[in-house]
Amino acid sequence: MGQRSTFTRTSCDCNKLTRNANAFGGGITVPTVNPIDFSNIFKNFLSLLNANPTVFATIISILAVYFLLAVWARRRDRADVERVGVGGAGRVNGAGRVGEVPRPP
Repeated sequence: MGQRSTFTRTSCDCNKLTRNANAFGGGITVPTVNPIDFSNIFKNFLSLLNANPTVFATIISILAVYFLLAVWARRRDRADVERVGVGGAGRVNGAGRVGEVPRPP
């Protein structure tokens, strides 16, 4: 805290060079990103799979459930369109004109 700090304002007299982003007057530390070596992953896929079979099984299970739910939802959507139909808010009466949809009692 600096000498110019008051009750309503904080002054920081830091001269240390770090990876801080001074957003909104505070020091927010920006984490560094760890690079992913895809060539190592593709070369050693089986050894990585043997080291972490639970992680692999969890990811495959989540993807399988997602795709099964997507297929189920699409089938239900098609059934709804067939049952209800897609059209306007009116209906054609005997004279071939669009009339109002009657309200339920």
